[in-house]
Amino acid sequence: MRAACYIRVSTQEQMEGYSISAQKRQLTAYCESQGWDIVGYFVEEGKSAKDTNRTELQRMIKQIENGLIDCVLVYKLDRLTRSVMDLYKLLEVFEKHNCKFKSATEVYDTTSAIGRMFITLVASFAQFERERLSERVSMGMEEMMRAGKWKGGDIGYGHDKKDDKFVIVEHEAEVIRDMFKWYVYEGYGYEKIAVRLNQAGITTRRGRDWTGDAVRKAMINKKNIGILEYGVRKNKDKAFEVEDIFPPIIDRELYFKMTGVRQSRNELHGKQATSDYYFTGILRCNNCGGKLKGISSNTKYGRIKRYRCRNVTLKKCDMPSTSEDHIEPLFLEELKRKIIEDEKPELERYKEADTDAIDQYNKINKELDSIKKRRKKWQYAWANDQISDDDFQDRMKEEQTNEEKLLQQREELNFNDQEQMNEELKQLMHDTLANWDKLNDLEKKQLILLTIESIVIDIQKTERRKNKVVIRDITFH
Repeated sequence: MRAACYIRVSTQEQMEGYSISAQKRQLTAYCESQGWDIVGYFVEEGKSAKDTNRTELQRMIKQIENGLIDCVLVYKLDRLTRSVMDLYKLLEVFEKHNCKFKSATEVYDTTSAIGRMFITLVASFAQFERERLSERVSMGMEEMMRAGKWKGGDIGYGHDKKDDKFVIVEHEAEVIRDMFKWYVYEGYGYEKIAVRLNQAGITTRRGRDWTGDAVRKAMINKKNIGILEYGVRKNKDKAFEVEDIFPPIIDRELYFKMTGVRQSRNELHGKQATSDYYFTGILRCNNCGGKLKGISSNTKYGRIKRYRCRNVTLKKCDMPSTSEDHIEPLFLEELKRKIIEDEKPELERYKEADTDAIDQYNKINKELDSIKKRRKKWQYAWANDQISDDDFQDRMKEEQTNEEKLLQQREELNFNDQEQMNEELKQLMHDTLANWDKLNDLEKKQLILLTIESIVIDIQKTERRKNKVVIRDITFH
């Protein structure tokens, strides 16, 4: 029998009697007692058994696949693997190429069903112990974080730890505040912020030049608003946040403005997010649904910003282009109309609806109220043993079915198509209209990106040179 002796040891295990020489001596003696020929020693030093990505193991597998090995011999099963899934995969390879597997110190033999069962059980316990250790470590880390204790490592730009408390590093905090101001109010991107900091001679904490990625990480970290995050990059299923751990550098309103701008920019491309075209990435063509892109033309009156459907250049749309000057007043007028419409009572907003539809809407609401009352009645009767458990469940299911049908009927009346703005959005719209003329181009664009998801426009050709522009719909975030 041609045997391969597989030997693995970690640094810690060498101290516990699992040295390479000790394993080699045991395996050699075992092969001699069985009359086997040793075709090679495959030695892994300082390697973990957490996976099969090991140089000598892979070299041994290649020789097995080439038919050069009849049996793999190890000192103990955990020398080969600690993972149940890895064990199954290795045994499949061994079996496919008629290679046996034996342990020199344990009674495991892959030639029998009982031997396979024992191997699987032992490997299961090995993996169980490893996962339990990992869980204990993770649980300890999690409890430390929940208690507001620092687990070690870099705290991050803007904060430090003194006398077991987190404190603001004021000169770094000023840089972070500038980042937010430039990003939210001046239309800068991460790369542009990095360039500005580097030109000013401001470095990272380690004395390096800023990069766009370093700026992004410094800005999105929630410790800027006092929150300690756990598991946001790894173990996302166990991620959580702990409030009021760090002294905040900026207020939450500004932080979430930044995340809103970031989300809007992520939906755009390159210079679209920071160009001076107010409506880039927002306008949609009523004819084909395509996006409109900003283009400019130079005239004797100066530069004129225009918008054209992207599909026009592909010969898939014939909607004419139009200037920003035509869209802007219509946009402001539509905002006014939306605010006024939003402030009307619900049914008044639908005064143009069919009278029968309004009657039906009211009737459905009355029936829904009746269902709520009947549910209370069934609950009271069941609690006082006036109806059985089965009767109670049947009646409640019946009420639920009726309620779902009524809700569907009410939805089909389209009385909820125009959702009311929340108060914060409404106030922002009021402020936008009041201060629009005082804002510069980038500030106008930032406001639009923060609040508007899309604007559908229609441009109709007329006999005169001036085309008619109509806003068909505005969708808010």
